[in-house]
Amino acid sequence: MRDNPAVPTNLEIVQGIYAAYQRRDFPAFFAVLDPEIEVRQTRQLPWGGEYRGYDRVRELFKQVAELTETQPTPEEYVESGETVVVIGRLRGRARVTGKTIDLRIVHAWTLRDGRVIRYDAYMDAPKMLDALKPEPIS
Repeated sequence: MRDNPAVPTNLEIVQGIYAAYQRRDFPAFFAVLDPEIEVRQTRQLPWGGEYRGYDRVRELFKQVAELTETQPTPEEYVESGETVVVIGRLRGRARVTGKTIDLRIVHAWTLRDGRVIRYDAYMDAPKMLDALKPEPIS
């Protein structure tokens, strides 16, 4: 039994993040992020690297949105202490090429005191890079 049912669990917070993202409710999304949040993604991607703090994370999401129009769809949640791992798919299209994006994702969210302090995003980078790469002109 939970100590206080009025306080959301880490799993419920992460589920709320995906619901907010689906609604494009970015204020609700950022409301659960710690001001010093750390975000990491492979440097293979144009937006890859490490980001720290609201402003840098906003830059990251802006860059992703400029290149893609996608929706993450969680298929499985695995909760382990202060970390919630989400396994699912990312679907949509690359804005620059119009190519379809449909690939596997794994997101690891680390929370402390009801706030996300770290977010690690993993995806099929070669597949994403292929979607972003224009076809050669023949």
